[in-house]
Amino acid sequence: MTDLGACFEESDFRDVATYIQSGNVVDLEILRTNPHSGRCPACSGDGAAFRLGASSTLADVYALGVTTYRLVNGDAYLPDPASLAGSLEEATTSGAYPNRNRHRAYVPKPVRSLLSKAMAIDPTGRFQSAAELRHALEKAQPVVSWTEIQTGAEAAWQGKSSTQNWNAEVVPLGGQYAFSVRRSRLGSETQKRVVKDCVSFARLGDVMKHAGKVLQRVGLRGC
Repeated sequence: MTDLGACFEESDFRDVATYIQSGNVVDLEILRTNPHSGRCPACSGDGAAFRLGASSTLADVYALGVTTYRLVNGDAYLPDPASLAGSLEEATTSGAYPNRNRHRAYVPKPVRSLLSKAMAIDPTGRFQSAAELRHALEKAQPVVSWTEIQTGAEAAWQGKSSTQNWNAEVVPLGGQYAFSVRRSRLGSETQKRVVKDCVSFARLGDVMKHAGKVLQRVGLRGC
């Protein structure tokens, strides 16, 4: 993947959980590089790093939260700090960067919640150890792993579980926007529409909200 974290993978969560389980901690210096500014939002300056709990277990939890956010959502969800209204340090220490409310459509609420908790500005509001974060990650592992794909549709996704392949897309249709989702057994070329989830809306924003709900449900439940 060229866009780190462009898919919601069970293996991604397992790798992060294994890293934490191995007793590793995150050196904030390692995370100082980001694709835009050369500085990580977890430690956008000594002052910001200090106020976020630098050189402590809780700072490691924060840094792991940022790393997992980037893994799940991709670099595109960490916009160029030059586009921010204020400084990167101000945006980081206020909790505006990374944007806790901005995620790929298929990232489910439990994952969004644990990321927000890991990146809480008040250290006392975070997971209080890497082990707590690891346990939360283990519980949030998806059944179906989704990734965004380019097909010419307004939006399209592919999903895969241990037993099924999934495809979903949003396309213009008759003056509206139609969402459809299909699934097939591994090894089979026959796909079946999940009729209950295939609906149309007049506005793109509405159909994308519906798509997100379906993708998140399938990701967590596998159906």
